[in-house]
Amino acid sequence: MRIDRIAEFLCGAAFSAFGLSFACGARGFDIGSGAQLGPFYLPVLAGLLIALAGNLVILMSLSPWRSGSGPAGGTAATLLAILAILGSSLGFASALGGLSAVGVPTVGLPAGIYLTVFTAWLATGEGRPRRLAALAAALAFGSWMGFAVALDVPLPLWPTFLQG
Repeated sequence: MRIDRIAEFLCGAAFSAFGLSFACGARGFDIGSGAQLGPFYLPVLAGLLIALAGNLVILMSLSPWRSGSGPAGGTAATLLAILAILGSSLGFASALGGLSAVGVPTVGLPAGIYLTVFTAWLATGEGRPRRLAALAAALAFGSWMGFAVALDVPLPLWPTFLQG
């Protein structure tokens, strides 16, 4: 068995490492009880699911599970795709205030989702801008409903210059 696509293998390994570190980092949280779950469960389950997805990507990068042969694109295209995905993640983190300590302003959840969708689009270039805008709008609305309304998570929804 050999590694067919090194970029997929490294991406899967990064996901597995991130998921496991996320799950291990939640060890200090309270477990809670059967009737009222503590803050331990969400990071542990999310981390384990991310690690599982990373392991599946690793398996798919190996030769017995590959139907095609050779890499899908050149090294430059693969590097550009990896940088676009990393940039979209960094953009989303900074949109919610993750880089406010170094002077990057918070733009809020909806703008962060639009930024993430269109930056990740640079990885493939597939899809039409209208369809991506509709996807970003649906994600922004669903995230607002799920996190801000239903769960009452204190996320910044508007840019800092509009908040007063």
